[in-house]
Amino acid sequence: MPTKPTRRKARKARFHARIAGAPTTKEAFHEAIRYLTAELADVHNADEAEGDRLYTHYAAELRSSGDDVNRQRR
Repeated sequence: MPTKPTRRKARKARFHARIAGAPTTKEAFHEAIRYLTAELADVHNADEAEGDRLYTHYAAELRSSGDDVNRQRR
């Protein structure tokens, strides 16, 4: 009899399906960041709101570092 997947296994399957099904690489990248921040919040026993806050923080950091790289190329 199959058992119910753990919360982490279910989240991994859900996010991997979203990453694989993303129409663009940019959307797949952001789904990967969401997954990693959710895992990070889980490691620290935080709730989902903390994972969302971490995603917002890291997405902004990645955006600004990308802007810096683009400025250097000009």
